[in-house]
Amino acid sequence: MKKEIEEKDIQGGKYVKRFLSVIGKIRSVAESEPRDPRRELDIEQLAGHLLFFYYTPVVTSLRAIQHASELKKVQRLLDASRAALGSLSEA
Repeated sequence: MKKEIEEKDIQGGKYVKRFLSVIGKIRSVAESEPRDPRRELDIEQLAGHLLFFYYTPVVTSLRAIQHASELKKVQRLLDASRAALGSLSEA
């Protein structure tokens, strides 16, 4: 039986915030690029979710990343709402 992911299990928030600040600077340069309005998941959010995958041992699958995205701590750090499983797998 797999363990349910909880707020206390999430690790690496400090590193995720630093990385996202760098990505944000890069994104400001690339803002002129046209973007598909149907795309719901930003590159910053995807990168943040993947970093939580690497820093948090209990996050072991794409579905676990999606479950972690439902936690308030992750949403606050990534400044995003819950990620849809389809958006994650498509990205």
